[in-house]
Amino acid sequence: MKKLILLGSLIISSFVFGREYAFITKNAYCTQPVSELNMFTSIGEIGTGTVFPFRNCYNNGKKFNYQGTFIVVPGINKNTYDKIVKQNYPYVFFKDGSEIHVVEATVKSTNDAGYFFIDINDGKSNLIFSHKYSYPSRSDWKD
Repeated sequence: MKKLILLGSLIISSFVFGREYAFITKNAYCTQPVSELNMFTSIGEIGTGTVFPFRNCYNNGKKFNYQGTFIVVPGINKNTYDKIVKQNYPYVFFKDGSEIHVVEATVKSTNDAGYFFIDINDGKSNLIFSHKYSYPSRSDWKD
């Protein structure tokens, strides 16, 4: 988690970090991407990574009560990142049973709160970006 805090402070230095926790996903997804804030960045000792902000995220039918969600995914290369950004997907789905680490964060200047997610399985098989609002079938996930 220390790496996540360092990552967040390197990427967006105007945040104050708060409570940390983890949860297991069940029908988790996010909608309304904030495409202008997408970024591909170097995150030091853990390699390169991506940041995909979304306005609304849900897990098990419950909406997170925060202004925005920043999905931080280490392990995606620049070509994959460029393909994802070019497609401008309106949804991202998380594979059921994935453990997601969360750090709550607040914007210093406005006191708006947001989440930083980090996908502990490096985003290789437990995230799917999509153009349709339909939870992926079991066969869609690469194991």
